[in-house]
Amino acid sequence: MSSLGYSGPRSEDQEPEGAQSAWHRAQSVGSGWAGIVPSCVSPSSPRPFLRLRTADPQPPAPTGSRARVLRALGPAASAPCPAPDLIDRAFSRFRSGDVVHLRKLKNELNVLELWYGVTYAFKDLSLSCAAQFLQYFLEKKGKHVTIVVGTSGDTGSAAIESVQGAKNVDIIVLLPKGHCTKIQELQMTTVLKENVHVFGVEGNSDELDEPIKAMFTDVAFVKKHNLMSLNSINWCRVLVQIAHHFFAYFQCSPSLDMHPLPFVEMVVPTGAGGNLAAGCLAQKMGLPVRLVAAVNHNDIIHRAIQRGDFSLSAAVRPSLASAMDIQVPYNMERIFWLFSGSNSQVTRALMEQFERTQSLHLPKDLHSKLSEAMTSVSVSDEAITQAMGRCWEENQYLLCPHSAVAVSYHYQQMDGRQPSAPQCCLASASAVKFPEVVLAAGLTPKIPEEILALERKETRCTLMKRGDDWTRMLRATIEDLSRQWRDRSLNVSE
Repeated sequence: MSSLGYSGPRSEDQEPEGAQSAWHRAQSVGSGWAGIVPSCVSPSSPRPFLRLRTADPQPPAPTGSRARVLRALGPAASAPCPAPDLIDRAFSRFRSGDVVHLRKLKNELNVLELWYGVTYAFKDLSLSCAAQFLQYFLEKKGKHVTIVVGTSGDTGSAAIESVQGAKNVDIIVLLPKGHCTKIQELQMTTVLKENVHVFGVEGNSDELDEPIKAMFTDVAFVKKHNLMSLNSINWCRVLVQIAHHFFAYFQCSPSLDMHPLPFVEMVVPTGAGGNLAAGCLAQKMGLPVRLVAAVNHNDIIHRAIQRGDFSLSAAVRPSLASAMDIQVPYNMERIFWLFSGSNSQVTRALMEQFERTQSLHLPKDLHSKLSEAMTSVSVSDEAITQAMGRCWEENQYLLCPHSAVAVSYHYQQMDGRQPSAPQCCLASASAVKFPEVVLAAGLTPKIPEEILALERKETRCTLMKRGDDWTRMLRATIEDLSRQWRDRSLNVSE
């Protein structure tokens, strides 16, 4: 990948390359920079990346390979990494020294465990890196940011964990009250650090995104209060997740000596589509992967891939894979941009129509390119519990419901005796976070003491009731945090 800078998928303007300017824009979600993307993605051979897999007699630890993948992505990727230890520091609290682990199970089931971070979810990987990069630059510049995050379950706790206690950062998280699991909610509400501010919203994850979106469209307010997001709209999240696909490929490819290199099928549990967008970028960089977007019954991405129908359903339907209960997968804007030949005008027209009418039929050429690059599957709650039960019966291995969405596709292919390339199912979270679903599948949860201890901790959460002005409440909190930061800065200078 050769990148000369960054742009927004709806903007033809380009931010020039440079360690600080590129990184600053990569953090921002102000007007014109939401869903930031590299200004160009050049197809190339993946062979230069093979040294990441073959440089040592043993497969490299993911920490090292991840750092080398990020540096190999090009100047714009390596620019945010002036301190060599930032990535290793990001992974220092992971429960496994390998950081990421491939579990090879019966019947050619490969499960890439991405959940060894503190909150037992794959989002710990990218968010721990983003937080280290962010804090490096904030300390260097003596600046403060307020992070605003909307979560459907896992992003909020991982974002909080990555920056809790950071002196130059405040984080505000909006969670959908009653739509997360109890453990997911406790992982957020039990963090009592002064820089952590959690709101429980009486609505679903799409509804709580509305006040956040309204706030970020006020460019003057964003600049005045130095606001940013750590949702997967943040480019760093997607950048780091590209490494998931390279590492999975190196582990699952039957041969790295063949010409051309063989394909590997990546089955990606998909909600907002950040990891799917990362896979598309890896694919565009030349990695020979076939992507499978595995969704629950909130199936807008599945319909877009299969029929070109990118339209909202009547409502979000709660599912057992609750973190994927999303109707507006904002990373699809990045994906449309990639498969429209990086055409910002086309992308802008498509997204403006979708935002205006909540309905979009993809142009024939775009849909054709999208369906060539990936396929998709929509998995019911019944199929989720069946996949969890079958995986336990065959392997004594517990899946979380989101990972089970991917594994369900594997079992469908196997039972249908459909020939396919070697396959890797990305496991987005540990089953320990979802004991209710494990029980619903007729299995016995295994919950570590650190998770059980959450029940005994004090909690703090401000309720946003239905009927309240959520945008006003959010803006008032941000203004108060900015005042506190200014007061602290004045006291230090005096």
